[in-house]
Amino acid sequence: MSNYLNTCKQNQPLDYLVDVVPTRNAIKIFLGGTLSATIRIWFQRYQQRQRLTSLSERMLKDIGITREQATQEAEKPFWAK
Repeated sequence: MSNYLNTCKQNQPLDYLVDVVPTRNAIKIFLGGTLSATIRIWFQRYQQRQRLTSLSERMLKDIGITREQATQEAEKPFWAK
């Protein structure tokens, strides 16, 4: 019996999880920060692509793209880079 207990103490299979498993607050901060940042980026992409379609030919020429390129960019889904 004592040999079994010594083996269990040496292996300590769950102790490594203490350092690996994040706390509930860490998870909330990570998900909240990452999720809100991702949504913000997606919304900015959507807005920028919609504005791109409203630019005049002269403005498009100033930034160096054609109407066709602007339309292709605007048709991309908001999550695509």
